[in-house]
Amino acid sequence: MEIAFKLNQVAYPVIVCGVSDIGRSFHLLALFITSQRLESLYVKALSLIRKVFTAGTGQQLLVKYVMDNTEVDQPNAVNQGFGVDSDYTYLMCLYRVMTKVHEKLKGIPDSLCEVWSLISTTSFRVFKGSV
Repeated sequence: MEIAFKLNQVAYPVIVCGVSDIGRSFHLLALFITSQRLESLYVKALSLIRKVFTAGTGQQLLVKYVMDNTEVDQPNAVNQGFGVDSDYTYLMCLYRVMTKVHEKLKGIPDSLCEVWSLISTTSFRVFKGSV
């Protein structure tokens, strides 16, 4: 779940919900335009996704992994929306992690800033070849 702003003139928060597949492609499920950033609105949005999934497939939506941008209200909303019958694992958003890493690494020599290469490689051998 991602909250985006300034997609229109009045800058209402937009909740972007989707799924990622094994090939790391993002598939949009829903966009919710809200008037405020409230936990109750997050819960309603997630509940609607569950209802639409159940109506379309005839099965309950079981969530295995959740990734968001770590706003305080979002984990509570996810737990209320999906925690009833889903045993999910909370994942940290790689984009947010890398943004924080980039902020903290300003002024450090490039030779010490190979974090992205380390994260994005498939093996240590490939990493050593890219450095």
